[in-house]
Amino acid sequence: MASVLTIARAIIALSNAIPMVRAIVDQISNLYIDQQIDKIEEIKAGKAKKRAVLINAIKRAENDQQRKELSTILADYSRSK
Repeated sequence: MASVLTIARAIIALSNAIPMVRAIVDQISNLYIDQQIDKIEEIKAGKAKKRAVLINAIKRAENDQQRKELSTILADYSRSK
C-alpha cells in the first residue's frame, strides 16, 4: 500500500513539474470520473425500469391480493434505494 502511495505522490509531483504530464493526468482523471458516472446512470436506469415493471404489474393484477403483494414489493424496493 505504501508503494502505491509513493507512486501516486511521484505522479502528482511530476504532473506539477511538467504541464504536459499534468494535462495527461487530468485527462485520465476525467475519463475515470466519466466512466463512474456512466456506471451510476446505468444502475439508475435499471432501477427505474424495474420500478416501471412493478407498477405495470400492479395495474394488470387480477385481484386485490395481487395488488397488495406487488405494492408491498414496490414499497420495499423504493425504500431500498
